[in-house]
Amino acid sequence: MPPVSDPNRSHEIGAALERYSTLSKPRSRLTRLMAGAYLLLLAYGTLFPLRNWRPPGIPVSDILLRLPTYAPSADMATNVLIYIPASILLVFALPGARLQRAVLAVTICAALSFSLEYLQAWLPARTPSSLDLMLNTTGALLGTLAAPLVSTAFRYPTILPAYENPLRDEPATWAGVTALALWIGSHWAPFVPSLDPWQVWQSVKPVWITIRDGGFDPVVAGAYTLETLAIGVVLTGVLRNPYLAPVSLAGLMAMLLVGKPLIVMRSLSAESLAGVAIGTLLFALAPGPFTRRRAAFGAGALLAAWAMATLAGAFSATPQEAFNWIPLREHLTNPISGILDLIDTAWPAAVLAYLALRSGAHRRGTLACGALAVLAYAGALEWLQRWQPESYPDVTDILVPGFAWVITFLIGMRSHRAAARPGQTL
Repeated sequence: MPPVSDPNRSHEIGAALERYSTLSKPRSRLTRLMAGAYLLLLAYGTLFPLRNWRPPGIPVSDILLRLPTYAPSADMATNVLIYIPASILLVFALPGARLQRAVLAVTICAALSFSLEYLQAWLPARTPSSLDLMLNTTGALLGTLAAPLVSTAFRYPTILPAYENPLRDEPATWAGVTALALWIGSHWAPFVPSLDPWQVWQSVKPVWITIRDGGFDPVVAGAYTLETLAIGVVLTGVLRNPYLAPVSLAGLMAMLLVGKPLIVMRSLSAESLAGVAIGTLLFALAPGPFTRRRAAFGAGALLAAWAMATLAGAFSATPQEAFNWIPLREHLTNPISGILDLIDTAWPAAVLAYLALRSGAHRRGTLACGALAVLAYAGALEWLQRWQPESYPDVTDILVPGFAWVITFLIGMRSHRAAARPGQTL
């Protein structure tokens, strides 16, 4: 029996294909940006910690040609896995026929791997070898084989609507995306993955220690709860359907918590698990559209979380630490921990800037007054740290939130003006 054609089904497929054709060009630009960003992140992670450079004592060729005497399986798996997304993105981003793009993607990945292994010879903390080069190239080959499957999944009309832009088509949205990116960065910096079982155990060990020995800090847990509520408000503002914010918040928090043990220098805590769980549950109890009242609640929750996280710990009767008035002095001395501190202090101001923009404040007066308010609040928190033992009040932690507010606010203002011009689209 011949199949019966369904006019409604044909109309749905035609509409989906039309939407795909209109989204293909922006997606191509986005793919190129994603490919470039991933390659830069790959180079950064391979050369981490980026310090103590020195010439190798033997020819680099001898270093690259030798095989390691011991190769942990976790490191071998990491070397393969991290190059699979690189080759997939390159296949999508490069021009030409499919076979040409696949060959060029593998060539670029192999050349990048060789260059990074060569540079690792100048880093005492890293161990270059030809085995890493072979594993990286293997991952690139696997990525080119997986690229057609990924492409087919994104082009199949019946599931294409799931990949439509879920964000609101509003000027302030890019400011919200910037704030969320900084917040994610504060949890995943320094962005160096590791599948080493020992490293993963060390990352989750604090949770077990707290359960076994006690020492749960309710103030830190409360800071995580309020932070989660504030991020939920941001999601309500940036999502096209605000009623999906609770589900999106739960998924985002689960992704961050699961991924954190896989990042070097990061660890989980019982306080973070409890605070995120409570905050996600509380936010799910009151879903709804974005309003100014909801924005004010998110800003208040964030300010309280900022203060609780900064001032967690005991206070003394007299000042304990001197105030550092030289910007970036400690951050340049310890670059990795300095980067972590900069992101931690930047994202709250970015979130506040987005909430102000989303509430309708697009004027330069709000930009200046908000920057002064952020500087004053961050300055008060840093000054109070003088009475906390083992705290290090720093003028950098005052200036960075001010810059984050200004940059995020300018992103939103620029998008707002572009949308206001005739014939302009975001």
